[in-house]
Parts: sequence; structure tokens; C-alpha cells
Amino acid sequence: LECRWYNSALLDRDGQLISVFSMGVDVTEQRQTERALQASEAKAQAIIQALPDLLMQIRRDGLYLDFWSTETFKVLGIPATWSRLYLQDTLPPDLADQRMAAIQTALHQGEMQQYEQELYVDGGWQTEEVRVVPLHGDEAIVLVRDISDRKRAEAELKATTARLANLIDSVACGIMVCDAAGQILSWNPVAVALLGCQATDLNQAIVWKLPLQLLREDETPFPLHAHPVQQAIARGEPIQDVVIGVYHPQAEQWRWLLVNVQPQFDQLPLTPVTPLATIHATHTGDATHPNPVANIIVSFTDITALKATTQSLRVSEARFRAIFNQVAAGINQTDTTGRFVNANQTFCELVGYALSELQTLTYRDLTHPDDLKSHAVAYAELMRGKTRSFLHEKRYRHKAGHYIWTQVSLTALRDRYGQITADVAVVVNINDLRQTQLALQDSERRFRQAFEDAAVGMALVSPAGQFLRVNQALCQFLGYTETELLDLTFAEVTHPDDIEKSLQITAQTLAGEYSTYQIEKRYLHKRGH
Repeated sequence: LECRWYNSALLDRDGQLISVFSMGVDVTEQRQTERALQASEAKAQAIIQALPDLLMQIRRDGLYLDFWSTETFKVLGIPATWSRLYLQDTLPPDLADQRMAAIQTALHQGEMQQYEQELYVDGGWQTEEVRVVPLHGDEAIVLVRDISDRKRAEAELKATTARLANLIDSVACGIMVCDAAGQILSWNPVAVALLGCQATDLNQAIVWKLPLQLLREDETPFPLHAHPVQQAIARGEPIQDVVIGVYHPQAEQWRWLLVNVQPQFDQLPLTPVTPLATIHATHTGDATHPNPVANIIVSFTDITALKATTQSLRVSEARFRAIFNQVAAGINQTDTTGRFVNANQTFCELVGYALSELQTLTYRDLTHPDDLKSHAVAYAELMRGKTRSFLHEKRYRHKAGHYIWTQVSLTALRDRYGQITADVAVVVNINDLRQTQLALQDSERRFRQAFEDAAVGMALVSPAGQFLRVNQALCQFLGYTETELLDLTFAEVTHPDDIEKSLQITAQTLAGEYSTYQIEKRYLHKRGH
């Protein structure tokens, strides 16, 4: 209880104190009201000082009654000098007129008025939001807030949005935005072209109910329930790299699209009490998703040419694989270090190794040491780009240890920069041919030795009778040198009386009537006898 005491002294005629009269008044409620008012004013003052705004009390005629501002708020002039000034004294004429009009309207209608203005302060333009609130009678409260940063952010957002829109319109892939029900909200021109429909067909349509003929990648009909947008909404997770065929009636052809779907979720505010399970569900598309799908971003790229190329590649690879596996020649591929990467069965059988064993070896491990140098010389020419391939004979070592003669055609595989990435060798087994050649060479050597060393005259003669080859015994017998005899025919060194008989039996032999013949005849010596 709080009291206010009033005391009064009672004096006699001589001025002496006789008694004191006291009266107490209960002022508890008054004191509580005063303290509440002081607290309210302090609170209001604290709020005013904390606000980032310019706050002023203005009379109907524009006279400043009171003024509050923060140190950071930029104003024209010095606010401390505005007391008893009018709006027209502190603002440019156009802004002063605009504010006076807002004050008159607010006081007349009894409603807050709001507008924006631009003011040049301290060497730069400042955008401000002005609110005029009717107070009482002929007075109004005016709040001015600096919204320059917000306006710049809005302008940047608008520019970014415009750039993004231009980018979406200019990209080579189709883009659509759908809501959580699959209804199409927006699209770019490429989407219309790739789907082969009209823009009116897309407007607010359900994406999986568009009148389109769709195929799976294996060219079977695409079922409605498997539509990637439906799957993304149901699972709450991205659906990636789905290949869909779309029929274009106008072009009377199928166009193949690679489709990706990305769901967008409402933002989930994270607080200190947000359960981890809730956060996990948000990112995994759990059935208990507290943060449902808000939008769906659908992008699709035309891969028709790629699919055709891929199909051609598959056919080409199948054709190559058939040739690789079935050709009678051995084929092997080595990397740039010479290590075997691949080989067909024919080559494996040729050298006696399984493919897995070959892949641990290099061509040098299986090449005869005497053939390595010639291979290196030819390969150096290949490396310098002077040849695209080369053909040579070499010996491969069989797993059993013996060597096999082969004819190798080696071609370098190059990348787009011309660098060698691998070598492919086609290997033909010429071991039997080589053995035959060696046997023939040996036979010719023995024949030549017998021909040259014979004690009797011997000659090889063409069907026309020309000497092709003569031995030394015949040269001595007829008195001619080898060179001289090779310029003659056997008729020119035959006695005239024996020529007809020699020509006749020679003709019969050439006709196959005789395999050999023996006659007696006379030769003419160089000296004439």
C-alpha cells in the first residue's frame, strides 16, 4: 500500500505549536498507473530506437510535431533542425506534395496510405517505402523505410528469372514443369517440338494423359503406370535416364527421348527439435513424407540419332564379332605396350595359349628373337605415320616350344588426335607353305648342283627351242660360252639333216605323246665340225 500524507500544524496566538493534523491518502493505484505508463513509454521508445525506420509525427498542414530516426538512416539535411518546419522545407517539391496528399487521404479516410519514393541522398539514390497512419484529430504518423536493398534484390531476381527463362527457351532439350498432380504448368518451345504436339495440348494437361503414342526402349508399348512422372511423384525421388519413343504423326516417324524427372519439395524448416527421422524422410521420399512434392521438373533430350548410331554400332560390332570369331585367320589386339588385349580362337589355337594366358604376355614374348628387329623397323615407320599398316613374315613361338611361320598384317588404331591407341594384327599360318618353300629351295639347290656338276652336257630349252639354261659340260662340248649359247636355239646348233627329226619329236613331247625321249643327233661345234 502506498500513501500520500498531508500534515498541518495548529498554533496558538503566540505562534507556539499546539498540535499536528495529519491525513493519509491511498495512492497505490495511481503509482501503479504511473509506473505502467513509464514502462510503456520506455518500451515504445526502445521499439522506436530499434526500428530501422524513420518515424515522424506530422500535422495536417505539414508541420513536424516530432521526429525519430536511427543513426544509420540517411535523411536530407539535419533532423535536429526540423522542429517547427514544414514538409515543404525538408523535401523536394514533388515528394512533399506526394506526402501531403497521402496525409490528407489518410486523415480523411481513416486508413493507412502506402507508397514508394526515390530520394537522392548522400550521392546516391535511395528507394523508400512510406506509410502514413492517421493518429487523432489532425495528426498522422509517417514511417519511412529504406527498401533499396530489397529493390535491388527484386531487380536482380527479376533479371535472373528473365535470364533463366531465356536459357530454358534456348536449350536444346525439352523442359516442362508440373504440379504434384502431374498437371503441366509451363514448358519451353523445344518440348512442344520434341513431343510433336501443339502448345494448346500441353496447357494444364496431365502429363501422362497426353494423347501420345509411347514405346519402351525395347519398342514395346509404354504402360501408363510406368510413366516416369508418376513414378517420381509416387516415390518422391528422381527418375533418371528413361528412354521413351514418341510417335510424330506429321513426320510419320518415331522420335526417341531420354527423360529425366526431378521432384521439388516444399521447404522443411529445421528447428532444434526437428527429428532426424523427419529429415531422412524428406530426402528419401518415404511414405510418411511430411514435406510433399511441390513441383516436378521434366527434361528430355532427343537421342534419335544416337539410338540409330548405337543400333548401327551394335550391328557393326556383331558383324565384327562374327568375323573375329569365325575367320580362318588369327586376329589379336595389343595395347601400346605390346601386351595382348584380345585374340580370337584361331590365334589362341595357333600359339597354343588360352586368351587369359595371352593377356599376361606381350607380342615380344612370342616372337622369334631374329624377327624382333625387322618388326621394330616396320613399326617405327607406322609410328611416324608414314604407313597405315605393314605386312611381314615372322615366327611365333608355340606354347610347346616350337616356332610357326606366319604372315602378319598389322594395322594401328588411332584416336581423333592421330595417336596410336592399339594395334590389330591379322595372322595367317604359312608354316606349311614355308616348309614347302624351304623344301623347294633345297630341291632347286640340289638340282642346280647336279646340273652344274654333271659330266654330260645338259640344257633347259623353251618350247620355242631357245636355250634357257646350259651347264659347263655342254658349253665345252659345243665350244660356246654360256652367254653365247643362251642367245641361240637348239636348232641353230643341230646338223641340218637332224633338224626335222628333232623338231618333230619335240612337238610330240610337248603335245603329251611322250614324257621323255631319246634320239641320236649331230650337233654343230662353234668351229664348224
